[in-house]
Amino acid sequence: MAPSPTVKHQLILMKLHIAFDDFLKKQSIGKIFIAPVDVLLSESDVVVPDFFFILNEHDSIIQEKNVKGTPDFIIEVLSTNEDQDKLFKKALYEQFKVKEYWIIDAKKNTVEVFVLSEVSGKYGKGKSHSMQDRVSSTVVQGFSLAVQDLLTTQ
Repeated sequence: MAPSPTVKHQLILMKLHIAFDDFLKKQSIGKIFIAPVDVLLSESDVVVPDFFFILNEHDSIIQEKNVKGTPDFIIEVLSTNEDQDKLFKKALYEQFKVKEYWIIDAKKNTVEVFVLSEVSGKYGKGKSHSMQDRVSSTVVQGFSLAVQDLLTTQ
Protein backbone atom coordinates (compact mmCIF):
# COMPACT_ATOMS: atom_id res chain seq x y z
CA MET A 1 0.00 0.00 0.00
CA ALA A 2 1.34 3.44 -0.90
CA PRO A 3 1.73 5.90 1.96
CA SER A 4 -0.88 8.61 2.31
CA PRO A 5 0.07 12.15 1.33
CA THR A 6 1.29 14.44 4.09
CA VAL A 7 -1.01 16.78 5.97
CA LYS A 8 0.67 19.80 4.32
CA HIS A 9 0.13 18.20 0.91
CA GLN A 10 -3.59 17.92 1.62
CA LEU A 11 -3.84 21.46 3.03
CA ILE A 12 -2.25 22.81 -0.16
CA LEU A 13 -4.74 20.84 -2.28
CA MET A 14 -7.60 22.22 -0.21
CA LYS A 15 -6.35 25.80 -0.73
CA LEU A 16 -6.00 25.19 -4.47
CA HIS A 17 -9.53 23.83 -4.63
CA ILE A 18 -10.98 26.81 -2.77
CA ALA A 19 -9.08 29.37 -4.88
CA PHE A 20 -10.04 27.76 -8.19
CA ASP A 21 -13.62 27.15 -7.08
CA ASP A 22 -14.01 30.83 -6.08
CA PHE A 23 -12.59 31.90 -9.45
CA LEU A 24 -14.79 29.50 -11.42
CA LYS A 25 -17.94 30.76 -9.67
CA LYS A 26 -17.36 34.03 -11.55
CA GLN A 27 -16.21 32.46 -14.81
CA SER A 28 -17.62 29.03 -15.47
CA ILE A 29 -15.00 27.99 -18.02
CA GLY A 30 -14.28 24.45 -16.87
CA LYS A 31 -14.18 21.86 -14.13
CA ILE A 32 -11.63 21.07 -11.43
CA PHE A 33 -10.84 17.64 -10.04
CA ILE A 34 -8.84 16.49 -7.01
CA ALA A 35 -7.31 13.03 -6.52
CA PRO A 36 -8.25 10.29 -6.57
CA VAL A 37 -9.64 10.40 -10.11
CA ASP A 38 -8.08 8.17 -12.78
CA VAL A 39 -6.97 9.90 -15.95
CA LEU A 40 -6.57 7.54 -18.90
CA LEU A 41 -4.12 9.30 -21.20
CA SER A 42 -4.01 6.11 -23.28
CA GLU A 43 -4.93 2.47 -22.72
CA SER A 44 -1.59 1.87 -21.02
CA ASP A 45 -0.92 5.31 -19.47
CA VAL A 46 -3.11 5.91 -16.43
CA VAL A 47 -2.30 8.61 -13.87
CA VAL A 48 -3.97 10.06 -10.79
CA PRO A 49 -2.96 13.74 -10.69
CA ASP A 50 -3.32 15.60 -7.41
CA PHE A 51 -5.33 18.36 -9.11
CA PHE A 52 -6.44 18.96 -12.68
CA PHE A 53 -8.63 21.20 -14.77
CA ILE A 54 -10.63 20.57 -17.94
CA LEU A 55 -11.97 23.42 -20.06
CA ASN A 56 -15.68 23.23 -20.91
CA GLU A 57 -14.81 22.74 -24.59
CA HIS A 58 -13.06 19.46 -23.69
CA ASP A 59 -15.56 18.11 -21.15
CA SER A 60 -16.46 15.19 -23.43
CA ILE A 61 -13.43 13.39 -21.95
CA ILE A 62 -15.16 13.32 -18.55
CA GLN A 63 -16.74 9.90 -18.09
CA GLU A 64 -18.75 8.48 -15.19
CA LYS A 65 -15.82 6.53 -13.66
CA ASN A 66 -12.77 8.39 -14.96
CA VAL A 67 -11.38 10.86 -17.45
CA LYS A 68 -10.45 9.46 -20.88
CA GLY A 69 -8.13 11.96 -22.50
CA THR A 70 -5.80 14.81 -21.68
CA PRO A 71 -6.70 17.45 -19.07
CA ASP A 72 -5.82 21.02 -20.01
CA PHE A 73 -3.95 21.79 -16.79
CA ILE A 74 -2.42 19.56 -14.10
CA ILE A 75 -0.91 20.33 -10.71
CA GLU A 76 1.15 17.92 -8.64
CA VAL A 77 2.16 18.61 -5.03
CA LEU A 78 5.46 16.92 -4.23
CA SER A 79 5.17 14.42 -1.44
CA THR A 80 6.73 10.99 -1.13
CA ASN A 81 8.14 10.28 -4.62
CA GLU A 82 9.45 13.56 -6.05
CA ASP A 83 11.11 11.99 -9.09
CA GLN A 84 7.76 10.57 -10.18
CA ASP A 85 6.30 14.09 -10.50
CA LYS A 86 9.46 15.92 -11.65
CA LEU A 87 10.61 13.41 -14.24
CA PHE A 88 8.19 10.62 -15.16
CA LYS A 89 4.88 12.49 -14.95
CA LYS A 90 6.34 15.67 -16.46
CA ALA A 91 7.54 13.72 -19.50
CA LEU A 92 4.22 11.88 -19.75
CA TYR A 93 2.19 15.11 -19.50
CA GLU A 94 4.37 16.69 -22.16
CA GLN A 95 3.96 13.64 -24.43
CA PHE A 96 0.16 13.80 -24.10
CA LYS A 97 0.08 17.60 -24.58
CA VAL A 98 -1.08 18.83 -21.17
CA LYS A 99 -1.02 22.58 -21.84
CA GLU A 100 0.13 23.62 -18.38
CA TYR A 101 1.80 21.73 -15.53
CA TRP A 102 2.61 23.06 -12.06
CA ILE A 103 4.86 21.32 -9.56
CA ILE A 104 4.39 22.57 -6.01
CA ASP A 105 7.32 21.95 -3.68
CA ALA A 106 6.25 22.61 -0.08
CA LYS A 107 9.78 21.93 1.24
CA LYS A 108 11.39 24.56 -1.00
CA ASN A 109 8.32 26.83 -0.93
CA THR A 110 8.16 27.05 -4.72
CA VAL A 111 5.71 26.57 -7.55
CA GLU A 112 7.33 25.62 -10.84
CA VAL A 113 5.25 26.29 -13.95
CA PHE A 114 5.68 24.53 -17.29
CA VAL A 115 3.74 25.71 -20.34
CA LEU A 116 3.51 23.62 -23.50
CA SER A 117 4.88 25.45 -26.54
CA GLU A 118 2.42 25.56 -29.42
CA VAL A 119 5.40 25.56 -31.80
CA SER A 120 7.56 22.74 -30.44
CA GLY A 121 4.93 20.77 -28.52
CA LYS A 122 7.38 20.65 -25.61
CA TYR A 123 7.59 22.28 -22.19
CA GLY A 124 10.03 25.14 -22.08
CA LYS A 125 12.27 25.77 -19.12
CA GLY A 126 10.03 25.92 -16.08
CA LYS A 127 9.51 29.22 -14.34
CA SER A 128 9.98 28.96 -10.58
CA HIS A 129 7.86 31.13 -8.29
CA SER A 130 8.83 31.71 -4.66
CA MET A 131 6.95 32.92 -1.60
CA GLN A 132 6.92 36.61 -2.59
CA ASP A 133 5.52 35.90 -6.08
CA ARG A 134 2.10 35.43 -7.60
CA VAL A 135 1.62 32.48 -9.88
CA SER A 136 -0.76 32.78 -12.85
CA SER A 137 -2.29 30.25 -15.17
CA THR A 138 -2.11 30.49 -18.94
CA VAL A 139 -4.95 27.97 -19.36
CA VAL A 140 -7.31 29.48 -16.78
CA GLN A 141 -7.12 33.05 -18.07
CA GLY A 142 -7.23 35.63 -15.26
CA PHE A 143 -6.48 33.18 -12.46
CA SER A 144 -3.58 34.03 -10.16
CA LEU A 145 -2.65 33.13 -6.62
CA ALA A 146 -0.07 34.37 -4.12
CA VAL A 147 2.43 31.59 -3.52
CA GLN A 148 2.65 32.58 0.15
CA ASP A 149 -1.13 32.17 0.57
CA LEU A 150 -0.94 28.74 -1.03
CA LEU A 151 2.06 27.40 0.89
CA THR A 152 1.50 28.90 4.32
CA THR A 153 -0.42 26.25 6.21
CA GLN A 154 -0.19 27.56 9.79
